[in-house]
Amino acid sequence: MSKYNSYHSQVKICYSLGLEKELLPKTFTKDIPRSTYFQWRQTPSDKYLGSEFAHKIDGDLENIKLILDEKLRLLSSAYFSFCRTTNI
Repeated sequence: MSKYNSYHSQVKICYSLGLEKELLPKTFTKDIPRSTYFQWRQTPSDKYLGSEFAHKIDGDLENIKLILDEKLRLLSSAYFSFCRTTNI
């Protein structure tokens, strides 16, 4: 008989909002059974308090992914250097 794992509510919310790929390491998510995370994905995000902010979080994560992209690292570095010199 397999051991039952209890997951933190933040992990469940990540899956409910579809943010698990951006926020959780693959080494962790690969061990979560498919049936478990399928159930979390079926949970409507409006069940959780603050779900009205989910779209803002999604947008912020997209911006963060762009900033952290290796291809854009030099460009973003130049942009922030420019901002520092012009005091924007």
